[in-house]
Amino acid sequence: MNIVATRVDERLIHGQVMASWSKRLQLKRIVVVDDQITKDDFMKTVLTMSAPSGMKIDILSVKDAAQTIKSDSGNENTMLLFKQIAAALDLAHELKGSSSEMTELNLGKR
Repeated sequence: MNIVATRVDERLIHGQVMASWSKRLQLKRIVVVDDQITKDDFMKTVLTMSAPSGMKIDILSVKDAAQTIKSDSGNENTMLLFKQIAAALDLAHELKGSSSEMTELNLGKR
């Protein structure tokens, strides 16, 4: 996976992400990292349906995201998207010292 953006935005997948970020970064995949949403089937459906046709959406816990990022050798332009800063920090801790270490974090409006 080619991580081209790492963003915290409590709105998650919404107009700005889809209209601006996805086009500018030529995104093919968004990975939503949130332990709570992984347990909420309704929210998973809403987020998946919010994405444009052809956009791959993964909704993963922090632990699963770390494993996926470390093992995925694909080259799809990917955005990591977090609802809360705490999840981003947890993932950064999980990835520290790996070849996929997080070095930047974009903060969306609150």
